[in-house]
Amino acid sequence: MIAALFSDVRAIEAKLFIRETNSLNFTEEELNFSGSTWTFTIPTHRITQAGLEYAIIFRLDDGSTLAFPRGDPLKNPYNLVIGPPRKSDRSFGRRESFFIDGADFEKKDFLVLSPEPGSIIIPGDEVIAVSFFNIPDIDTTSIKIKLDGVDFTSLASIGGGIISLIPGELNPGPHSIIVESKTKYNEQIRPLTWIFNTAAGEMSVLDAINYNGKFDGRLSSQASESQVINYSEVNGKFNVDINWAGLKGSVRLNTRDNPYLQPLNRFSGNLFFGKYLNIYTGDYYPSISPFLIDGRRVRGMGIDIDLKWVKLQSVSGELNRPVQRKFGIDGGLVLMKNQTAVDSATGNPVFYLERSGYTFTRNITAMRLSSEAFLSI
Repeated sequence: MIAALFSDVRAIEAKLFIRETNSLNFTEEELNFSGSTWTFTIPTHRITQAGLEYAIIFRLDDGSTLAFPRGDPLKNPYNLVIGPPRKSDRSFGRRESFFIDGADFEKKDFLVLSPEPGSIIIPGDEVIAVSFFNIPDIDTTSIKIKLDGVDFTSLASIGGGIISLIPGELNPGPHSIIVESKTKYNEQIRPLTWIFNTAAGEMSVLDAINYNGKFDGRLSSQASESQVINYSEVNGKFNVDINWAGLKGSVRLNTRDNPYLQPLNRFSGNLFFGKYLNIYTGDYYPSISPFLIDGRRVRGMGIDIDLKWVKLQSVSGELNRPVQRKFGIDGGLVLMKNQTAVDSATGNPVFYLERSGYTFTRNITAMRLSSEAFLSI
C-alpha cells in the first residue's frame, strides 16, 4: 500500500487503521516514509476473501491531523474488495455464489455480532450471530446460513432482526460462514461471508489478550556561529486488547514544550469496547461538526457511542491553557515607559503596566445526538 500527501504542511507521522470487512476492531499500523511516499506492506495472512476496510490519518508538524476518508474515517472507511485466489489447496465447499460480481446484488448493511472475522474461538463456544436490523426490506423466509458449505438454516433462529446459530463444537481450524438472502421484491442481496478459527484446545485468559508497545526517542543539535540549539523527543505507545475490548495509550515528550506557549507534549488514552463505545482521555482530536469542532486538539475526556441507528458524541476539555507570552517569552506584563508618573500626594512614582501577552483559558463542552431513523432502501 502506497500513500502520498500533497500539502504545504509537512507530515511527521502516518497511521493506517485496517480491519477485515464487517469486523469490530481496527488494527493500528504505522506507515514508513520513503522518499515522497508513505508505504505499508499488508501481511499475507490479513488478506482474505472477506475484504479489508482501512483509513489513513496523517499527523502534521503544526499539531493538526489530516484523515482519509474525510469526515469520520473510522466510521466510513475505504473498502478493499479481494477476489478469490486462482489456485487453492483447500476449499470450503460450494462458494461460487458469493464470488459473483457485486453489481448483480443489492448492497445491504449486515452487522456481524459473533464470532468476529478472523478471531479464534474456544472449542464449544461457537455462537454465530448476525444482525439485519438495518435491512427493513429483507425477506426473512429467504435467509440461508451455511457453515463450511453445509446448510444450517433449519437449526438457526431467525427473527427480531437477528440470525443466531449454535452449531455445536467444531473441529479445530478455520471455518467459513455464508449468509444468503433476498429482499421482499425478490432482489438478491449481496451474500455476507467471513471466516473464523476454532482453537486446537482450551484457551487461557492470556491467550485471548494481545498486547504490543513501542518506545523510541531522538536527539538533534544545530549550531550557527556561537548559538547551539538542542532538541530531544521521546515517544511511547502501547496497545492491549481482547476480542471485544481494548486499551490504547501514547505519550510524546519534547524539549520544545514551554510554559509561555500552548502545550506541545501529548498524552492520550483510548478505552474501547468493540466499535460501539470509545472513551478518550488526555489529548485527542474529536470530530463533531465542521461548525463546532472538527479535528482540533482537546485535552480532557470524550465519549463516543455508536449503535448504528443511534450515535452519541460527548466532548469536554481544554482547547487553550492560560499562557502569559509574547513571541515565546514572558510578556504577560509590559512596562508602559511613556506613561510613568509621580503621585502628587506621596511623591512616589507610579508605573503603568500593560497586559498584552495573555491568553485566557478556553474550554469546550459539547454533545451531539444523531439518529438514522430513515434508512435508504
